[in-house]
Amino acid sequence: MTETMQHIQVTTAPVELSHHTTSEGTVVWLRCGCGRLRMVFTPDSPADRPMTAGGRTLGCPYCG
Repeated sequence: MTETMQHIQVTTAPVELSHHTTSEGTVVWLRCGCGRLRMVFTPDSPADRPMTAGGRTLGCPYCG
């Protein structure tokens, strides 16, 4: 089986699309430089870990 790697060209840093404060922390939606839509949740409690959603693009310096 042969794996094919896509080479992507990332020309810009992630762009913040929206920023929302919730009862448990902050949600930020970003458009990564590779084009992928990503969500980052930062909890208010220092005991909790930040979470991300949206996957990763192989070779992207921002999400991969």
